Amino acid sequence: MSLKKKEDHWKVVIYTDAVVFGGHEVTLLEAVKGLLKEPRLEVCFMVPEKNDRLLKKLSFLTGQLKIVKHSFSTAAGDVFRVLCRSTKVRKLQRIIQAHNPDLVIVSQGAIALSACGLGAASLAGIPVMSFLPMAHPVALARGKQSLSVRFQEFLYRYLYELPSFFFTMCQTTKKQLEHLHGVCGEQIFISYYGFDLPQSSRPALSWSGKGDEEEKHIALVGRIEFHQKQQDFFVQQLATCKNEISSLTVHIIGDGPDKEPLNRLVHKLGLGENVIFEGWVEDMKPWYSILDAIVLPSRFEGFPLVMVEAMYHGVPVVASKVDGMEEILPVQWLFPMNDGEEMMRCLRYVFTIDQYDHLARNQRIVVDEMTAESYQKDFKNAVLYCLESRK
Repeated sequence: MSLKKKEDHWKVVIYTDAVVFGGHEVTLLEAVKGLLKEPRLEVCFMVPEKNDRLLKKLSFLTGQLKIVKHSFSTAAGDVFRVLCRSTKVRKLQRIIQAHNPDLVIVSQGAIALSACGLGAASLAGIPVMSFLPMAHPVALARGKQSLSVRFQEFLYRYLYELPSFFFTMCQTTKKQLEHLHGVCGEQIFISYYGFDLPQSSRPALSWSGKGDEEEKHIALVGRIEFHQKQQDFFVQQLATCKNEISSLTVHIIGDGPDKEPLNRLVHKLGLGENVIFEGWVEDMKPWYSILDAIVLPSRFEGFPLVMVEAMYHGVPVVASKVDGMEEILPVQWLFPMNDGEEMMRCLRYVFTIDQYDHLARNQRIVVDEMTAESYQKDFKNAVLYCLESRK
């Protein structure tokens, strides 16, 4: 006979099988801090044993947190494993059930990532929340329309039906969930991500226009991956403006699968003196006093964390007019995706036209709406609502 749980005392399992550490994991960690402040919750975090950076970050958290290492990872064909209730899904189901959770939170990023966690929780009959910043159609994510893409989108409909709730970070994703994937709006919680930034000593804002001959520094920050982030598109456009960029230095901050191809492209186009590879940077704060702009030429993005940090520190963000960037940034800083001429026009605009009003507006948005405290509270309240709704 099982012991009755204490009234209003719940167990939550957080599952991820991401073996890399990125922006999605950063936002998840901040959300978990909110749960650990709630005495009624016991939190079990199931983490791949290969994700050393995530495990290290978790080791610094305090509260009712149990860390469980596992050997699962997202693999091609997981959607079929979920549909067929495969051995992988059933094994994961037993592991999750052993912790007797009242709610499973699956950290996804996209619906196919950690999908076996959705399948395992559903098979066990446990309510599940998808922690999902991006819900783009497969055709956009893969950059093509084909029979295989349409078939994949058909299969993904089933995955979107599994979560009882979704948590995301911008209105754009909520609309995608509703209109593209048929999710009921009442199932979706939204909260802008918030940084733990010192509000009492916020950075002073200043703007000084720079002429064509003055030295300028811009950065592309994030995972180096051409299909989504499009660093190659940016560099190719840069090469068409060689005569205009003698005083421009581009800092590539980050790492990723396309780092070496990008390095080769830079030298092939004769941009070796303009483009510097800085590698992975743990703390971006020192860079914001150096940079004149950050550029996000992505095809799709969700809600970029570097955008929020730059807004707080008073750095213009020139970006594709998509997703969270379109939702938050001044229209003057946005360019149509893949429009290189407009991208360079936006850069010239932020270099030569007074940006103080835009910078002040951005900082106010972060201070008023994007604090760690409000983000943690919103996530905790969303989880508590999910748990209470079981009664």
